[in-house]
Amino acid sequence: MRPGAFKQVEYMLKDDHKYAATSGWGWARFKTAKLVPYGKDALFTTECIRCHQPQQHNDFVFTQPLRP
Repeated sequence: MRPGAFKQVEYMLKDDHKYAATSGWGWARFKTAKLVPYGKDALFTTECIRCHQPQQHNDFVFTQPLRP
């Protein structure tokens, strides 16, 4: 992150029960500063899980957690 114009915000929520159909992950994306959710149907989650598929070995996560 850095100062400047808004680009977009994305995040993932882990809940193996609630999001069982998408390998335990819930997805969110906001592409405007008004924070209107992007994606309103099942195609959105399909788009997300396909992009993250190469990271299946790392629980679909591209980044690593910070160590305390």
